[in-house]
Amino acid sequence: MQHIMRDDPCRRATYGITIENATTRVWFCCRSSVVVSEPFDFIAEPKALVELFAAFAFADRASLGFDSTMMRAPGDPSQFIITVHSNDNKKDRRFRTRKILSSFGAEPLRGRGTRVYEAIGVDEHGKEMGDPVVLKDIWIDHDRMREGTILAQLYDEEDKKLSLAPCAPAL
Repeated sequence: MQHIMRDDPCRRATYGITIENATTRVWFCCRSSVVVSEPFDFIAEPKALVELFAAFAFADRASLGFDSTMMRAPGDPSQFIITVHSNDNKKDRRFRTRKILSSFGAEPLRGRGTRVYEAIGVDEHGKEMGDPVVLKDIWIDHDRMREGTILAQLYDEEDKKLSLAPCAPAL
């Protein structure tokens, strides 16, 4: 599960199944936690195993842990199309990654899973537009402020300080 979460940027979460002799467990992990089911004996309870496999077989991609805002780019599985949702009611924007600049933060199973890409904007047809940008993909706790909000507050505070600072005469 750690390898899937580390190696596949399209994953929000993943599942695992362990079978030791007849004892079966289901595992779930995301960037914030790892959960394991109560064990069951698949020989004594074959229906439970069939239901488990059927649930995985018929689940949609989001239920299987895939991120709906990220998909592999057509023609190059090492690149991704990332949809960025705006918090200020602007139109969603899409970017195509060109290369990964850092994936060190994605190594641990739990954590923010931070990856940094060089990317470029794309339109709805996949045509590149604009200049290259640096795009940071991060899983943030629901109760944390986003970096953009923090930066905006810092800039506002700096503007207030600068506007209140006495002006020295030019020499």
